[in-house]
Amino acid sequence: NEMKVFFYHGFEPAGKYTVKIDSIMDMEGNRAVNLNLDFIWYEARIYDLIFSEIMADPQPEVNLPDLEYLEIFNRSEYPVDLDSFVLQIGIKTWILPYFLLGPGDYLIIANQDAPIHFKDINSLALFSSSAEITNNGQEISVYDKKGNFISGLKFDKSWYSDSYKSEGG
Repeated sequence: NEMKVFFYHGFEPAGKYTVKIDSIMDMEGNRAVNLNLDFIWYEARIYDLIFSEIMADPQPEVNLPDLEYLEIFNRSEYPVDLDSFVLQIGIKTWILPYFLLGPGDYLIIANQDAPIHFKDINSLALFSSSAEITNNGQEISVYDKKGNFISGLKFDKSWYSDSYKSEGG
């Protein structure tokens, strides 16, 4: 079910590689001949991912679900594997599961209702409650699995610059 491959040398950032496998046999005696597996080795860099939307105050509902969420955008040219990335909102942290976010793709992070409300959008049900983001603002950051800062911001209610919009929705 699994094969581990170890490499003697590190990979170049954003390098394209091919693993060639020839004459490998499984436990049943089936032989694979001339398999070529292409892959790109890419580790996210600072600001490859950005927070493109913060829904901190979904009430009253205005053409969007009554759901707090963050939207992350992959602005790099490569897929980013989010496995073990850390999302931090204020003093709370979450470890992201395996999720391959393609170049130019968006990801919604919310509670267990995210897949219900965002059927045609990549989503992760990560939050345990519906109130993880304060309405007045706070620091939001994401770090890679090595602890490197990838993106972050400190949002503030004044960003709305409109008293009507600052009431939510």
